[in-house]
Amino acid sequence: MAWMRPPYYAGSFVVILCFLYLGFIISGRLDVVNVTEPSRETPARFNIGEAKKYYIPEVSLGGPGCLVTNGVGPLKQIDHFPDTPSGPCTLIRILSPDVTSQDLHQIQETLSRDDVWTGGFLQHVIFNLQGSPRPIQLSTDARRITKGWHGSVSFMSGLDTELEDIPTGPYYYNAGQLHKVYRLYPDTVEAFTSSTIQSLNDPYLYTSLDVSAFTEEYPSVLTIAVPSRLYFMPTDEKTLAGLRIAVKDTQDVRGIKTTGSSRAWTRLYGPREKSATGVQRLLDSGVVSEFPTGDWVDYHAPWNPRADGYQSPSASSSGSGAALAAYDWLDISTGTDCSGSIRAPAAAHGLFGIRPSTDAIENEGVIPFSKNFDTFGVFTRDMKTLTLASSVLYSQTAEVSSCFEKPTRLVYLSEYWPVEDTESSVIFERSIEKLERALGIKRTELSLGKLWSETNPVGTSLSIDDYFKKTFVTASAPDQWDMLKKFHLEFQNAFGHAPPLNPQLQWKMKFLPNQTIEMQREGEKQVMVFRNWFHKHVMQKDDEGCAESILVLPWTNGQPSYRDEYRPPPNWTGEGWFFYFISVYGGAPEIILPLGQTRYHSRMTQREEWLPVAIGIVGARGTDTAFVSFMNETLTIANLPRKVDVGRSAFTMESTAPSVLPMENIRNAQELR
Repeated sequence: MAWMRPPYYAGSFVVILCFLYLGFIISGRLDVVNVTEPSRETPARFNIGEAKKYYIPEVSLGGPGCLVTNGVGPLKQIDHFPDTPSGPCTLIRILSPDVTSQDLHQIQETLSRDDVWTGGFLQHVIFNLQGSPRPIQLSTDARRITKGWHGSVSFMSGLDTELEDIPTGPYYYNAGQLHKVYRLYPDTVEAFTSSTIQSLNDPYLYTSLDVSAFTEEYPSVLTIAVPSRLYFMPTDEKTLAGLRIAVKDTQDVRGIKTTGSSRAWTRLYGPREKSATGVQRLLDSGVVSEFPTGDWVDYHAPWNPRADGYQSPSASSSGSGAALAAYDWLDISTGTDCSGSIRAPAAAHGLFGIRPSTDAIENEGVIPFSKNFDTFGVFTRDMKTLTLASSVLYSQTAEVSSCFEKPTRLVYLSEYWPVEDTESSVIFERSIEKLERALGIKRTELSLGKLWSETNPVGTSLSIDDYFKKTFVTASAPDQWDMLKKFHLEFQNAFGHAPPLNPQLQWKMKFLPNQTIEMQREGEKQVMVFRNWFHKHVMQKDDEGCAESILVLPWTNGQPSYRDEYRPPPNWTGEGWFFYFISVYGGAPEIILPLGQTRYHSRMTQREEWLPVAIGIVGARGTDTAFVSFMNETLTIANLPRKVDVGRSAFTMESTAPSVLPMENIRNAQELR
């Protein structure tokens, strides 16, 4: 026989903070299953053992659990189904009526890799064979294995097309119906604004989930529901199927309100009718979805799980960073980056991240900041997933992609290198040396300021710092005012009073009206001056227009940044020249790579803790997919990190250099507080 892997379900990219990891060997006795008030009605939740909770429809229990959705199909032509009216079960889809012990071992191995499935689902096991009228036969060795499961075994066979595409995996059986189940997790780092589940009838439609399963342990946190990965298996067309994604709260997901971390915005605008372009591309490639948060006034800032748990989560995509660093059941999170809102949280949380080339993807369905700087990017915990996600999101033409070649220069800017922190400097230096060896080149040291003065592209006496001092604010302010003014007017008309705004937006209501279109045009002109100069003199395009260089930047400084420090009232405009504007004005992709971690003494925990060390690498504009793929290969050759862990430490002792050995890796983020 052979058993069949689950087929792809449309829209199987889990839009949530979805998660998964578990290793369960199918043997021994069943875990205890607790369902309150079992009846012919499908319950809302059930527990398996002491640590796993699941969701269905309307019954409460204690302990970790799962959610059961509407039935995925009736069970027909079933032989010897148990007398028990309901309970968790495992459906095994097979292609042949003859089942051997080898088949069962393969099935067990697949099931044990799923974090939603556990031994409690062996209470009932259903073998499903469709397309053949022959009865299912288990070999003697196979029957011996099923007896060790200590549950009932049932068989379905026939030509029922309704059941043909139901994949192997965990389900809930009740009154002749199978239900998908969701495992429930507490959002202990408070990264989410909403928990969602996928519609049964429309895989691209999501609805909010209002379930509180952890009120005794975590009374104030959201409960996040996660489907089994076994429902969604990758194909050539659906390369991200089964991966779980968290969506930033400024990006639309069809059926869900986009909050923008603002109660006023949430009150004014209803559920979205269409997903943002970037979100839709990910969904089309098979992922499944949630909503992390984005002045923390209307919503509390998420908790950075790294180090002592009291480090700043950084910029506006911080919810996406915190969730991915805390939860191993999540694979990808999305963000936006105008001036560092992906790169800074990626560095602070020790994650891989990308700010793509400007215009690499449309920003439709995203609360805008400025058309000149808005980008849609992602965070991951490993380079392989970042490479897959980038290939889905950023569709370059064949001409642009073929333009990317192995770099012949590694640009090292004297303004930013070497860093002052001794331990960080050691990690950066060793990593850059490894990149040099992998690429077969030596770094090219240059001063951006000196090069600007020597080449003087616009005949100015101003330094690079002074020439671009107001570029960001003038190029973006009118766009910000258009969005904010429209929102303010619509809220006033709808509710008869002005919308409550956080201090930063209150200040901008006074500042932005004084910024003119003429000033924006001058700012846009300055952006293009930098872009043309940067690609000609720094990245050095060849005769065919292909850049020959990559550029490295330090994104961490080895110093703690505590979340409990009081700061001046917010009045940020983006005025000034900073290293993080290089890829912004250059319109070029920049990826963040975690390299290791450094020690510091925490004033919160009064012990030694570990901070991530991260580098930024800027590539040629328009080559995002090829650039990320190349860096993935280069990291392998250079023996540099290609994945990180969740919890307090981004790296385990075995995966990092002797000078950056981490403390123990604590996966339960709640212990950090």
